[in-house]
Amino acid sequence: MTNKKKFYIVGLILVVLITIICSIYYKRDNIVKSYLQNKIEEVENQTHTEISLGSIKMDGLTLITLHDIIIANRKQDTIAKLETAKIHINPIKIFRGSRDIHLAEINNVKLHTSIKKGSRQDSTDVKDSTVTVKKPLLDKVRRLTNIYNSLTHRMPKNLSISEMNVTIEMDSSVFQMYLPEVKMSDRNFYTQILYKEETENIPQKDNGNKYCIIEGSLAKGTDENSHLKIYAIEDSLLSIPFLDNEYQTTIAFDTLDINVKLDKSLDNLIYLSGDMLCPHLDLFNSKIAANHIILQNTSLHYSSRIGEHSFELDSTSLIQLNKFILHPYLSWSKQDTIQRLEFNLESPKDSAQHLFSSIPSGLCSHLKGIETEGELSYHLHMKLETDKIDSLEFESAMTPYDFSIKKFGDTDFREVAHSFEYKIYEDGNQIGSMIIGEENPNYVEMKDVTPYLIHSILFSEDGFFFSHKGFYDTAIRSSFIKNLKEKRFARGGSTISMQLVKNLWLSKEKTLSRKLEEAMIVWMIENKRLLSKDRMFDIYLNIIEWGPHIYGVRSASHFYFSKEPADLSIEEAIFMTSIIPKPKKFMWSFDANHNLKPYMADYFKLIGEKLLSHEIILEEEFNHIDINKVHLTGIASSFLKKGPVPTSAEEENETEEEYEIESKQLFDNINKNDENISDKPNKTN
Repeated sequence: MTNKKKFYIVGLILVVLITIICSIYYKRDNIVKSYLQNKIEEVENQTHTEISLGSIKMDGLTLITLHDIIIANRKQDTIAKLETAKIHINPIKIFRGSRDIHLAEINNVKLHTSIKKGSRQDSTDVKDSTVTVKKPLLDKVRRLTNIYNSLTHRMPKNLSISEMNVTIEMDSSVFQMYLPEVKMSDRNFYTQILYKEETENIPQKDNGNKYCIIEGSLAKGTDENSHLKIYAIEDSLLSIPFLDNEYQTTIAFDTLDINVKLDKSLDNLIYLSGDMLCPHLDLFNSKIAANHIILQNTSLHYSSRIGEHSFELDSTSLIQLNKFILHPYLSWSKQDTIQRLEFNLESPKDSAQHLFSSIPSGLCSHLKGIETEGELSYHLHMKLETDKIDSLEFESAMTPYDFSIKKFGDTDFREVAHSFEYKIYEDGNQIGSMIIGEENPNYVEMKDVTPYLIHSILFSEDGFFFSHKGFYDTAIRSSFIKNLKEKRFARGGSTISMQLVKNLWLSKEKTLSRKLEEAMIVWMIENKRLLSKDRMFDIYLNIIEWGPHIYGVRSASHFYFSKEPADLSIEEAIFMTSIIPKPKKFMWSFDANHNLKPYMADYFKLIGEKLLSHEIILEEEFNHIDINKVHLTGIASSFLKKGPVPTSAEEENETEEEYEIESKQLFDNINKNDENISDKPNKTN
């Protein structure tokens, strides 16, 4: 081939290439648009959203400008609007298959979303006494995984966002954020945020504006964590939005430092792991505690697996409250209609003082300032299969190792080992007091009470009181089973020790913090034998409420039967035991003719059988137990009202309110005549 012909062929090839390049260059907008549409469809399918573009323009070969981008969900609710987005690319790398994007510039961003409180797709159902996790909840986890992977693997290394406004609505509350500029450099990001939360009909004390800073980094690979740090400016606290207004809950912090790794494996499981650190955390919910709970130096390390019908929090997970460490384990799975749940909580053997010094402010006020020696460990285990509720497993144990109390805190629990003044409260107000000791003529020791009543109380309230150390796992397990079967709180698991501690030192509020403090005080009293069992039971007999404003067993025996506690009959003793759970409602046990209602016969028979089996009564006495032998001969008869008994719950509530008013009036009259509790504890009934 001659040189001329070679030159001609090369020239022809160059012309063709130039023609192709020119064609591509002049049609680059359409090519890019087609390419982006394919990618948009992939994102839409992964995130269940719809994305529309106003216009696409390519300047040169390295800059793509997008205008009027709108992102909406499948219900056509607008999620985001972007005025302009500029993307700098390397066409050679893209031609080779690389997704490398040098820089993205986004201007004037508006994000908006609405959250419907209690909407179906965000909720879980309680059904058949178990928690049923709906499929959309798992779908959301997968969707979050896809979004997370898109952020970590497809986001540009460098990003600049200016003038970003975010609005989130929930019912009557609106949360707004303004981000003047968001910068990302080599996957490290930083922004300042101005935010506020507004609620309808609730005026702001000030302009409501608060400031915080968010910084962190996105993972560069599947083996790395993404990092997020949120912290307040000017020593203020950041509150999680909507919780206060919509759920009467406060979660506020000064700094939140989070590392997270989220990945979907080949076995179709989602792996979620990471850790969190919070130097100062403020929590409040009236069902948890009456006061704000302040936690210092709280950290969490977690490792979990999420499947289609399963969730597992690995036992390597760790919760640290100051110096106190807990290892939680949680496993949930569902197969057909059967669900399995297991929960373990372990605290390894460690200094006892680490536990007590780590108790957050707002919790366990009676233990504040206590000093201890020795070590403690804790173990909790629960396991449930919904098709075998009776096989529920429950274990709870705090184990001491050379444990001792060097110094009591705000309360010395030994103070009630001798005579003390017991203050009586009703609805938070003190209505009287009395001395629990021999100085008070109304004080009665266990030896001066008929065995019928002593043993009836034990059989009904706590049959193992004199042998357990404050807790009885079997009773707690039975309570769980009964409550699950009846799908309501039908039975508690409190021992007499727990009831005593609640009455002596704690309020009657039904909160988790009160139950926690109650359990810790009971454990110390029982394990260190701060009080003898006899003294505890004597106190219990003399301080519990036996009727409307009737406190102490002697007052009760006179109130109902004009008798001393030692002289009560079998039936009278069983009746007095029956009213302990609901002392203000004793009158509902009687019919219009002042006779016990027939349903009480089953209770009398049950207690009678226990008295017989333990040889407290003879078989002949058991055979003659009759509820019709119970006749109120004391002042209590004045509380019974002649006429038809309530026939419905509504009518019963209305009538009960009338009785409550009359009960208070009767109490005032009795109090004036020194026939009941008074502010003069040495008065006799």
